[in-house]
Amino acid sequence: MRIVMKIGGSVLWPERSLDKNRFIAWAKVICSLAQKVDKILVVTGGGYIAREYIRVLREVGGSSFEGDLLGIYVSRINALLLLSICRNLCKINAYPEVILSVNDVLRVIDLYQAFFSGGFFPGQSTAGVAAEIAEAARADIILLATNVDGIYTSDPLKDPNARKIPIINARDLLEMIKNYEAEAGTYKLIDLNALKIIQRARIPVVVFNGNKPQEVIRIIDLIKRNDLKAATKYGSLIFP
Repeated sequence: MRIVMKIGGSVLWPERSLDKNRFIAWAKVICSLAQKVDKILVVTGGGYIAREYIRVLREVGGSSFEGDLLGIYVSRINALLLLSICRNLCKINAYPEVILSVNDVLRVIDLYQAFFSGGFFPGQSTAGVAAEIAEAARADIILLATNVDGIYTSDPLKDPNARKIPIINARDLLEMIKNYEAEAGTYKLIDLNALKIIQRARIPVVVFNGNKPQEVIRIIDLIKRNDLKAATKYGSLIFP
């Protein structure tokens, strides 16, 4: 089984200070997953620190393009830290550098079990990176770790009437989010380009609460038993 897992920046960097325990918890999960799957490709977001860099840039008149670049660099730093912790915690056969493009993965995919990346290029969210990698690597599943436990009709952190959607197809989700703004540091859940890739590659996606890393293990166990719908116990399922 090949899995792509995108760990949102809001999961790794929710607050103003770096919490090493969050990175360690995720590294332990990745080490455990390495014993259950053939390939694991991890994409990290930028989080609070990326948003702070982008905020300062905007205050001095910086462009959205420059903001995207800042977000990309921060996401890559997060990926490198997670990679380093994993290599120190277990004997995971991981590519020793942060992946900068899909071609980087494809050139050496047969040589390593695990790969880590952040953003690729301006205008693309890290969810888009995860979808692009998943299509190229022919992944079986994409796991999106966010700061909520699935897909909702509106932001559950702001709207008490938000309703969770356990299962949705990509076409309907496209309709829900088509009016979202795609400004640097403000991506909402998953972007249009990522969904279009998921549709054409026909890769299912599970959106779950990244603040509970151990749930990934349970989700993968259900998927390996061909019980994908049962994974909605831990999040939301997007069918392509």
